[in-house]
Amino acid sequence: CKTEETASASSVSEKQASNISEKQASGLKLPSAEEAMEFAIARNPSFCFTANGKRLPMACDRPNHKRRISFWKKFIPCLGNA
Repeated sequence: CKTEETASASSVSEKQASNISEKQASGLKLPSAEEAMEFAIARNPSFCFTANGKRLPMACDRPNHKRRISFWKKFIPCLGNA
């Protein structure tokens, strides 16, 4: 029995898989997760930082977001003043 939350999560996953399949079918080359983490981290920065060999990526998305600021302000000192 699926709860509303798991049903919604699985439909998001199915939608993402569908989008990836469409991009692959169009000939767009998608990077591996490892290659993508070297370029940018958008979510769960602590996990991605560790998974990326404790190397910072070239970019980050919304480092001042309330769920990410505590991680990023260690590397971007001016975020502590925000």
